[in-house]
Amino acid sequence: MIGLSRVKIYFKGYASRNIQKNFDDYMSYLFHEKVNELFRGTEFEDFRFFTFSGFRIENRIINFIVSSVSDEFIRMLVSAFVMGESIIFNNCKLEIVKAEFLPRPILKNGEASFITASPIFLADCLVMDNLGDILEDLLIQNFCDYFNRQRGDLHCEFYSRHDHYGTYSEESETFRNYYYNIDIVMKGSPELIAFAYDVGLGNSNNQGFGMLDIY
Repeated sequence: MIGLSRVKIYFKGYASRNIQKNFDDYMSYLFHEKVNELFRGTEFEDFRFFTFSGFRIENRIINFIVSSVSDEFIRMLVSAFVMGESIIFNNCKLEIVKAEFLPRPILKNGEASFITASPIFLADCLVMDNLGDILEDLLIQNFCDYFNRQRGDLHCEFYSRHDHYGTYSEESETFRNYYYNIDIVMKGSPELIAFAYDVGLGNSNNQGFGMLDIY
């Protein structure tokens, strides 16, 4: 049986016809805070092995996708909103109107083409020609943390068919924050590729960064 790794959530209750410039950033912050609130005191308190896409508005319905390596986390999250939890955004009470569970694709051949559904974020680092190495180290560390195992022979590599599209804000003379919206090909251990699809790449995935879609 193929497990679930994603759910597409639809919220009703958005009243304004005007979309503010920082809508996506604000919604990402509110959703991240809501998740922290919902799971406080549970086995998923401070859980970070999930990510989510940007937020879209269609006919005043807000929709986005949440992805996680844990099926139980996904189900508990949806259940909380179905049972009446909501998010307050600009004096609008956002309540769930629909949830679509999405099956986890089979990723077994050691290669997958992805495109970012939310920007890959790299914090306080210096990226020159080593973007792939940085992504590999972060992904393997997250994988080992989640499954409580050693790195062993885990490996992966990344390349893009196009130039990297990134912006950064300078933190110091040496370190910067980078944001990438790119298509990227990943080769390596099938289990790592599946984990990257479930949890995302880069830093701060549970704040809505680094989510990947099949390209």
